[in-house]
Amino acid sequence: MDAYNLENGTDFVLLPSDCYEFTHEYSFEGATGNQPVNINLKTAIGELAKDIQYVLPLRLTSPEYNVNEKKNTLLLLPTIITPEVSLGETGKLSPISFSVHDNTVTTGKCPITLNLNAANSKWNFTVLCETDLEILKAKVSQFSSESGIDYELLPTENYTLPAFTFNAASNITLDVEINRTNLSASDYLLPLILKSVTGMPFDVASDRICFIHVRIDNKINLEIKNLFANSSENDQALSKVINGLTDDNGWQSMWYSEDTSNPKCDPKYGIYIDIKNITQISEKAKLVLTIKTTHNNPKHIQFYTGTSEGDLKLEHKNEDCYPDRNSNKVYNTGYFDMTGKSMIRIAFITNVDNIDMRKLKFEGNYIKNVAMSEIELYGN
Repeated sequence: MDAYNLENGTDFVLLPSDCYEFTHEYSFEGATGNQPVNINLKTAIGELAKDIQYVLPLRLTSPEYNVNEKKNTLLLLPTIITPEVSLGETGKLSPISFSVHDNTVTTGKCPITLNLNAANSKWNFTVLCETDLEILKAKVSQFSSESGIDYELLPTENYTLPAFTFNAASNITLDVEINRTNLSASDYLLPLILKSVTGMPFDVASDRICFIHVRIDNKINLEIKNLFANSSENDQALSKVINGLTDDNGWQSMWYSEDTSNPKCDPKYGIYIDIKNITQISEKAKLVLTIKTTHNNPKHIQFYTGTSEGDLKLEHKNEDCYPDRNSNKVYNTGYFDMTGKSMIRIAFITNVDNIDMRKLKFEGNYIKNVAMSEIELYGN
């Protein structure tokens, strides 16, 4: 090898003998004109330095016959490509949500896919994930800073990682099991960082990180029996504002009636929706309102609290919840006081066209109205 390098100006290095195997002797009998030479490269080759060109020189000899000296030598230059395992998804995954007010659902699963960037030649190996808490905390802190949202690291006792083992497969999907035991209302992240491979000398794409998002919220599961609207269109029932679908047409107040004697609007509250018998909240609450349509968006909304219709007090208002037809579709009231209260009234005072909902009049059989796609209540 030294003589070849000197003569040809190369710096090849002999491939170590533990990196390959093949049959050294071949017999030609009868009419046999050729023989295949199968060289098996072994897993040890994956541990060799990547910046060195290894070669396997082969020379054909025979004790009985002449061999063409111009064609009796071959240098094999194996290109060492180390297979790599990576996560199928990166970034923050869709949240796994739990409510502190619902103890019937305490566990969840997050499917995670791992991919090998090569056809699996009957290799069996296991991929290990990063478990160093300081590293995981640093990743959560960095993600929080970049996203502008505060996240906490999901405690180790609230998840179970599966054994990410490949058995002659090129991709696997396994579940990370989540439990919400003793978690308070917050947003948690679990960074999944591939660390190493055992069983084969493979690489991992440690820079491809995914974040399992666990959300513990204080959302109240509203029931239709505790909702009341002073005006509803028949085909847009109030139950649609609590069906979990923020992109449907939801509820609308009355916009057509054969009976034009009652516009169904209140001189103080306009068109309103009441949430009654709130027992899960004792300190503070917030509402998240979502709209879909544009022509009958509410604009000025007032929020009242109390224990009954007779003692309602204005708690929060916004004259531009949805200021125009191109407004953001979600309005968040922020938290307001609910101490000693069990009822909330959402009073729609004007719509997007500045029509006063307290002074509605029929125009023929039609009347101006407001609409709402979803109402969500949160609180402690």
